[in-house]
Amino acid sequence: MTNHERIYFVGGTGGCGAVAVRQVLEKGIPVTIYTRKPEESEFQGNPNVILVKGDYTDYTPYEKSIAGHTRLFLLVASLSGMPAIKEKLAKIAYASGVQQIVDVSSLTINACAWTHVAHQHLGGEEAIDALPERKGRSYVRLRPWRFMSNHFHIKHAIAATGAIVGVAEPDVPQGWISPNDIGLLAAIVLTDPFEKHADGIYLMVGYLYTPAERAQILSKVLGKPIVYKKWSFKEQYGIFTNVVGFPHKISYDFAADIYPDPHYSPHLSLALGREPETLEQWSEKNKKHFE
Repeated sequence: MTNHERIYFVGGTGGCGAVAVRQVLEKGIPVTIYTRKPEESEFQGNPNVILVKGDYTDYTPYEKSIAGHTRLFLLVASLSGMPAIKEKLAKIAYASGVQQIVDVSSLTINACAWTHVAHQHLGGEEAIDALPERKGRSYVRLRPWRFMSNHFHIKHAIAATGAIVGVAEPDVPQGWISPNDIGLLAAIVLTDPFEKHADGIYLMVGYLYTPAERAQILSKVLGKPIVYKKWSFKEQYGIFTNVVGFPHKISYDFAADIYPDPHYSPHLSLALGREPETLEQWSEKNKKHFE
């Protein structure tokens, strides 16, 4: 990492993206953030941050501001048109001189390749991989599994019924990762020498938890009894369509989240430089969001 670098962020205003921005700024590296609502950014007024207003309907602000950056953090949250959006952003970036792209993709590619979610993320990866503008430049993929922040989707059920809900059996181990760990690893890759990570793919599971274990952890942190309630596929589908607001294809995928996981990344601490954040640690930091 040289002192003359500046890092560009697409998806740097919330969740793991904001974590990555903070980590990079702590190292004294200036950043540019592409965002729909710069006026709402926590980084507004920071002398080391440039906020560029824009979206995916008009790439002109992005094209005009990407030159002079050496690296790009890429997190596209919308699954609608994801491959085309990522391809366009990456094409412009590489053509403008960016030497490394760190893409937050998804472990669904490995764990459940038949789903719509996996199909969109894989399409994005393949589109970037095939760009002639890459010319041997670095493309690093982070593939996180279930975000611990997914628990926010069921906070209403926790408040109303004292239960977390799902379709898996209570004793099925499933993989979870803290958004803080995703942001940390992104920042590490973005500030390490290009050649260290090259075209690496990082699978990201912090820990395996059964639904019953997650209920016990949340009970401890929130200070009230919380149990796990196994419900029907129809109920699971309904909460994602009617409460969370996901479209059919995504809700349909999530309605079948019943499978046990292997531990895809038991050595993740080597990449993070510390042990992954536990669900208890993450919950303590986000306790107020469940109130």
